[in-house]
Amino acid sequence: MMKQILPKIISSSYKGQNGRLAIIGGCLEYTGAPFYSSISQLKGGCDLAHIFCTKQAAIPIKAYSPEIIVHSYLYSLNEEENPEKYTAQEIQSKLQKSIKLVDDWEGALHSFVIGPGLGRDEWIESYLGDIIAGFKKQQIVVLDADGLWYLIHEYSKQNINGKIFKSVIINDPQYHILTPNQIEFERLWKSFMEGSPIKREEREKYMESFIADHYKLELEQTKQIKYAELQYVEIKNLENPIVKDTVQLSQRLNNINIVQKGMVDVITNGKKAFLVVEKSSKKRCGGIGDILSGLTGLYSYWGKRSFQEKSQNLSSLHLQDTSLDEATCILLGCVLASCITRKASYEAYLKHQFSLTAPNVIEYVGPTFMAVYNNFFNESKL
Repeated sequence: MMKQILPKIISSSYKGQNGRLAIIGGCLEYTGAPFYSSISQLKGGCDLAHIFCTKQAAIPIKAYSPEIIVHSYLYSLNEEENPEKYTAQEIQSKLQKSIKLVDDWEGALHSFVIGPGLGRDEWIESYLGDIIAGFKKQQIVVLDADGLWYLIHEYSKQNINGKIFKSVIINDPQYHILTPNQIEFERLWKSFMEGSPIKREEREKYMESFIADHYKLELEQTKQIKYAELQYVEIKNLENPIVKDTVQLSQRLNNINIVQKGMVDVITNGKKAFLVVEKSSKKRCGGIGDILSGLTGLYSYWGKRSFQEKSQNLSSLHLQDTSLDEATCILLGCVLASCITRKASYEAYLKHQFSLTAPNVIEYVGPTFMAVYNNFFNESKL
């Protein structure tokens, strides 16, 4: 299944064909997160990477890498020394300018990851929903970190009438992805669900048992687990306690895609569910989630594109596609992002152990992806 979503690089390919992607994030306090997310997209195979950030974040991010296109378009109350000097009309004019500047780029970009290092800001909260509402239909959108916080916070005040909720949950949820860690998942559950989820300790026991059984079976069948092979499993029983809560939350949110990070990553759209059981770093340093969010924005776009290109080709031949549907292709993109992130973090951990930091993991993203890619296509080079 996974091979279908992977592109082939050919001599006639052009710059941007494998992804023109954007991160909306980066503020005075946080500049590492958007950089990690964006540079991971480049290392993972995209062609062009953009970051839309606040003015105070722009210079540090530009200094990290000349490869990332940085737009300091986001006005932030937290970065204003004397906000009282502005009239209400002047503030509104500045915020509308932020919306327009991002919107002018939106049509040229294939996916947006919203949240890494974005911070929690009154002004950004007031116009973030307008930015998302301006995205074209079927736009890949990933909400991570502070992006999830804005969704939850808006819903607490406006319920289903909020612009972020309408744009992400009601409109085109098939193309939208939430990437919560355990704590963020519990916040989402508390905001949108009734009752309590399965206790974390109980769920982790099921996970430990599943992982042990999976690798035991793999070794019995193959005698050895190859580095380049992806370790993920589709769970047919959606009542399985490892995936049940994530499936139910997805169903509640209009079958949006969810990548729940944890001991194993649970990935579902409420109709299908996958467990990624790749080994990962035993040290949980900051930034690994940002790497995952960036790769999710990339590979889910590849999944969407692969389906649409195949459908167009078959349509021109008056044939019907009987293989994977678009929703599954996007979900497989999320699975691939999880697999590559976990593999890269594990390889980095073997080398660095307690000194592991996010740049060590990023160093392995490219080689890990290439090992997986070549395993599918049996090529030594692209």
